[in-house]
Amino acid sequence: MNRRRLTQHPNRPAAWMIALAVGLSFMAVRSLEAASHPKGRAPVIQEDFESFKVGPWTPPDGVLTRGPLFIEAPEVSPATHTKALATRGLMRGERFVLTPVVDGNMTYDVDIQRLEQVLDTDLMWRVNVNPESGAQTYYQASIGYGRKGLEPTVCRIQIITEDSIFPSGFVATTLAEADGPILHRDEWHHVQVKVVGDHGVDTHILSIDGVEVVRAADNTLAGGRIGGRVGGDMTHWDNIVVTSDP
Repeated sequence: MNRRRLTQHPNRPAAWMIALAVGLSFMAVRSLEAASHPKGRAPVIQEDFESFKVGPWTPPDGVLTRGPLFIEAPEVSPATHTKALATRGLMRGERFVLTPVVDGNMTYDVDIQRLEQVLDTDLMWRVNVNPESGAQTYYQASIGYGRKGLEPTVCRIQIITEDSIFPSGFVATTLAEADGPILHRDEWHHVQVKVVGDHGVDTHILSIDGVEVVRAADNTLAGGRIGGRVGGDMTHWDNIVVTSDP
């Protein structure tokens, strides 16, 4: 009986080895995606501003802004921040409000770099806009200036209601307040707001660099848009990711 001898090329991997490598690579990618987005959820909003040209920012359709905003290449920046949205503090209340509307439980992640600490840098969520006046009502996580990086920041979770009946044009209702970390000028920090509903009560949690700073329970606003604003600060915004679990 003639027997055929199978010879494996010394530099060519067997078919089963190739299949195993491909399978492991696919599993690794899926694991990375699941780790990046809680419970495997895809982002509702994901923006790193890399697609925009450096200079005055022309936002996409539907995005609301107040004051001039810019795309800049940060001078003090790791490789992950080659471009960023800049609020330059040219007017109090500079802001951007993104689309779409986000309802229910959500996580809002963003990297910020404070270039000049004058008053505050604020994350906005559940932004509701009056279609006639343009006035906005929203939650904000306010990160105070901390004496220009010399003292801990004062962090607040607030409801902001804009109306011309108020002398300043708005009123801020503070739900909770706590001291946060010292944020030095030009440093990048990761900031997160998480909203978790439990038995009909929404809990709003502010964390900075992975450490919870302050939380508040409130159900005043059920849903709305995501944004950021400054009260005179010069701030870079980058790597905005919002996931939602209605």
